[in-house]
Amino acid sequence: MALISCPNCGKSVSDKALACPHCGTPIAQAQNAPVQQPVYNTPSAPKKSHTGIIIASVIIGVVVICSIVVAVLIPVLKNNSPSSTESVSSVNSAAVDNSTPQNNNVSDNTAADNNVTPPPSVNVPQEKTYDITLNVECRQNLAVNKYNVDIIIDGKTIATLPHGETQSYKRSLTEGTHEIEFRINHVSSITHESIYNPDKENTFSKMYIDVSKNDEFSYYVKLTSNNSIEVTPK
Repeated sequence: MALISCPNCGKSVSDKALACPHCGTPIAQAQNAPVQQPVYNTPSAPKKSHTGIIIASVIIGVVVICSIVVAVLIPVLKNNSPSSTESVSSVNSAAVDNSTPQNNNVSDNTAADNNVTPPPSVNVPQEKTYDITLNVECRQNLAVNKYNVDIIIDGKTIATLPHGETQSYKRSLTEGTHEIEFRINHVSSITHESIYNPDKENTFSKMYIDVSKNDEFSYYVKLTSNNSIEVTPK
């Protein structure tokens, strides 16, 4: 009798026993059954993965396409891009606009002012003017000292007429009445004072003319022995 191992529990049993006393497995059937070799699952060889090849192909394709696009766009961008001066001007303008936003308000206000309808203009009638000629003869007087005559129109001196001379003066005057004043422009050789005195009516003379057309006015002026002025129309 020989000892064998139970095919089920692995304990030693007699080869003559009909069943294993430990686990009850039939021994005779186990001995007569063909011995089955254990089958081991050998790991199959790893399959080659195509994912990496596909990704690499896609990357290469993208790089090639980008290179073509860049090569085409660079000349176009160079032709259409503004000059450096224009770019700087644009940047400076943008900086000025951002730093002074109140300028936009001024522009808006100006535009609003320009849109305001101005009031209707009022036609102011223009004053009529006429050309006049003033002829003045200062008569020479040998009995008294030499003297000159100031000629004033509406309070403004227009000329000084020397003693013994005749002059003509042209002026443009508005329509209406105007004052012409003649004053003795003379310094006394005795008192060394001016003969003209606004408080003495004999040292000046005033004439009034009505201007309604182009006209001419003439006067004689002389100084008497008592230093009085005389003006008479011609």
